[in-house]
Amino acid sequence: MKHLKAFLAASLITGFIACAMFAIGMSAIFRNSTPVNAASDASNTVSTDNLDANQLRNLVNQYAARERQYQSQINNLNNQLDAANQQLAQYRNLLQILQQRGILQILANGQIRIRANNQ
Repeated sequence: MKHLKAFLAASLITGFIACAMFAIGMSAIFRNSTPVNAASDASNTVSTDNLDANQLRNLVNQYAARERQYQSQINNLNNQLDAANQQLAQYRNLLQILQQRGILQILANGQIRIRANNQ
C-alpha cells in the first residue's frame, strides 16, 4: 500500500510539472509581447517586431505581384495554345477536303501522295 501511495503522489507531481511546462511553452510560442527585460531591450524589440512585420508585408506584396505576373503569363500562353489549336483544326479540315476531292492521299506509313493534274 505504501508503494501505491508513493507512486500516485509521484505521478500527480509529475503531471503538475508537465502541465506547467506545457503552459509556459505555449505562452512563449503564442506571446506577441516583448520579453520582460530592461526598458531599452523592450523598445528595441518593439521596433524590431515592427520592422519584421513591414518586411513580411513587403514579401507578401512581392509574392502577390509575382503571382499576378504568372497568372498573366499563363493566360497569354493559354490564348496562344487556343490559337494554335484552331490553326491545327483548320489544317486538318483542309487535309480532309483535299483527300475527299482526291487531290492527295495519305498512306498508312505517313507518306502523302499528291495527284498530278493532267488536264
